Amino acid sequence: MSEDLSSELLGPIKLHLRVTWESQDSEIKEYIEEGIAYIDGICGESDYSVSGLPRILLKAYCRRAWSGNTSMFEEDYRRQLLRLQHENGVRRLRRKGNE
Repeated sequence: MSEDLSSELLGPIKLHLRVTWESQDSEIKEYIEEGIAYIDGICGESDYSVSGLPRILLKAYCRRAWSGNTSMFEEDYRRQLLRLQHENGVRRLRRKGNE
């Protein structure tokens, strides 16, 4: 994941977490990077730069990480993760069909 993407997402994630101070930006960026790796590992590569399901899931993951409890994330968001996995699979098939 690029540093640019985590920097781009830092503002919206901090807003979601209701964090206004900058002293923990590096910690929040780490949550963003962990969340993207985790979600992409389950669902395939996703686009977090626009509003949509990937960003919703990333915000939820970061909220859980911020509170120190990501252990139940996959179970609690199973439906949304499966939906994103399906959407990403369909997009890959369409892209492959257009080649």
